[in-house]
Formats: sequence, structure tokens, C-alpha cells
Amino acid sequence: MKEYIGKTIKRFRTNKLISARELCHRISTIQQLSNIENGIQIPSAEKFILYLERLNVGYEEFIFLMEDDYLKAKMLMRRNLAEYVKRHNIMGLQNLAEEAGELFHQYEDIYFQHAQSMAFAMSCLLETNFDYECAREHLQTIEDYLIDIDELGYYEIYLVSQCIFMFEIETALSFGKRALEAIEDRYFFYKNEIESCILLTNLAIYCLDYKKYYHSSLKFSQLSFNLAASNDDATSAIHAKIITQVAYFKLQNGLFNYEYLLSLIDTFKLLEWQGRYQHLMNFIKKHGIVVE
Repeated sequence: MKEYIGKTIKRFRTNKLISARELCHRISTIQQLSNIENGIQIPSAEKFILYLERLNVGYEEFIFLMEDDYLKAKMLMRRNLAEYVKRHNIMGLQNLAEEAGELFHQYEDIYFQHAQSMAFAMSCLLETNFDYECAREHLQTIEDYLIDIDELGYYEIYLVSQCIFMFEIETALSFGKRALEAIEDRYFFYKNEIESCILLTNLAIYCLDYKKYYHSSLKFSQLSFNLAASNDDATSAIHAKIITQVAYFKLQNGLFNYEYLLSLIDTFKLLEWQGRYQHLMNFIKKHGIVVE
């Protein structure tokens, strides 16, 4: 890996017209940088972070341009998983699960085991028209992992948000609460992360299936809206508003506005996002709102 890191640092440095002296300033000696760029030594974690900051390069961007198969496999696994779920590609998910299993045995990295579990669970969901009981059978490894972790970080928040519907509702709320506490503790970092909005939205949607949790759904949808609005994420903000209206309808608290709800959903029709529009129409009909 030493040569890959060094070559990639040098590639960014030369492309951005940054001299070795400029990159090293208050970080390392020129000789140390030369050794790193030539694959003789590897930078410490502290120096590596400082180099990325000086180069104005994000970690994922750096990894993407490296020629390290292991790190690229991790990045592509997550992106492919999201793409196959979005497109309801059952065969793709099943193939991805097999690939993840092979990578787990090759690298002994639990990330690939979790990816395999999620791919199997999500392919099961799509095959059975969203039978969550069936999908839940594949998630025990992830559930055990989350229970054992003392403090949730970004990766654990990702796991919770992606698997939330496949946990029992009480388990989902327990993990969700812990994830939200982690977001609150590091709000300055997490507030701009899309995973935070996804988690809140998914919790709000799941709670609508249980009468005793309608108030929780309202709380989560309003938090999701506030987060989306603070990040100028109009799509997520509108989605959160739609869930809020459905929660009002379920609670029968007099705040439900039928015309306003339809106007929110029609936004996606006007944008010609037919798939999203139809999904939202099915969502409100599922919860008893009759569309005239």
C-alpha cells in the first residue's frame, strides 16, 4: 500500500501545481515526503490527514484514485448496493452478496460481511414484496454488532439508517435513538451528512405503521425537515413535510391539510420525477388517505 499512497499524493500535488516545499510546510521534511512519494515509507495518520488538508482533497476522492484493490472494493461495494436497491435489481443484489462473501474471506473485514447481509436482506425484500420478516433473518450479524458497539459513529449510523425497516420496531427505535444521540453530540459534523436525513426520514415512516408511535413519527419528520432546511436540501425537506402531514392525519389533531399535502406531492410530478411521485402517492394511500 505504501507505493499507492505515495504515488497518489504525488499525483495530486503535481496536478495542483504544489511544490514539495509547500506541501511539507509545518508537516514534514522534504526528505520524508520524498520517501513517502517514492513508496519507501508510509505517512503517519496525522501527517496523512494534514497532507489531504493541504492538498484540498477529500478522503473518498483520494481512495477512489488510488490503485489499491481492497480500498476500492469497499467504496464500490457501498455505491453498488445503493444503486441496485434504487433500481430494484434483485439479480445484482444477489451477485453483490456473493462478491461480498468472497471479499470477506479474502480480507477478513467485517464491512464486507455486513454488506453481504444487507444485500441478501434487500434482495429478499424485493423478491417477497417487502416481507420484512424474511429480510430480518439475514441481519442478525448487523444487529449483534450494533448492540456491542459502545459509541456509534458514521458507519454505524449508516447501518442503522439502511436496515431500520428490517429490525423489529422496538429495536429500530433503540438503535435510532442511539444514532440520533451520536448525531447530536457531533452535530457540526453530521448535520451536512445525507445519512442523518435518511435516518430521521426512515424512522418517521416506520413509526407510522404503529399507532403508539404516531407522535414519534411526527417528531422525527419535523427534525428531518429542520435538518434538510438548514442544508438547503429541498427534496428531503418536501419529503419530510409530506410525512408530517400523514402523521397529522393519523393523529387526527386537526392540523392535517389535504390540499397542501397533494401540492407537496405534485411538486415531484411537475419535476417529472414520475417514479418518486408514484411512490409517494402509494405511500399516502397505504395510510388511508383517499386521493380524489
